[in-house]
Amino acid sequence: NIWQAIVDFFSKMGSQIDSWLKEVVNFDFRIMELYETFIVPLPEIYKILGAILLLVILILGVISFIKKALKLFIVLAVIAIIAYVFITFV
Repeated sequence: NIWQAIVDFFSKMGSQIDSWLKEVVNFDFRIMELYETFIVPLPEIYKILGAILLLVILILGVISFIKKALKLFIVLAVIAIIAYVFITFV
């Protein structure tokens, strides 16, 4: 079956690219190396303060994203209402 051959080809390519990237990039090892180099030697209070700072930044970013999404929704709703009124009455 031709479709099965196509699916097999792309799944083999995906696994080959994945294994090649694991060897070349070695992402997990690099992240752990950075963690062990920079984070582990810090005192615990700095780790706690850093975690709190990251949490605050994350929360503020989520709030900002929600505000922008709400503004976009309002703009799209106004455009949809104008288009509906224009189509209905003109």
